[in-house]
Amino acid sequence: MQSTIVTKAEKAHRYAQEHDRLRISAIEATFDAGGGRHVIRLGESGWSCDCEFGQAHGVCPHMEAASRMLDAHLVDAAKPRVVDLLAGA
Repeated sequence: MQSTIVTKAEKAHRYAQEHDRLRISAIEATFDAGGGRHVIRLGESGWSCDCEFGQAHGVCPHMEAASRMLDAHLVDAAKPRVVDLLAGA
């Protein structure tokens, strides 16, 4: 039993070094911004934020910042960019 635990622990350490193994498909977090704390979520329908700008435009600095922090672990479709709003203007 002890050797199995050691083997699993070694595997966990090896996996932790292989960042390409992880893909995040859902997350909920708080984001501390200059104007207060906001709840951001990533789910099947994409990102959401409880801030007024995010509610109105579907993207906000909080979502974009979080996606940039997690960039290596997100698929391109889960990387919102505020500047993309200019394309629709």
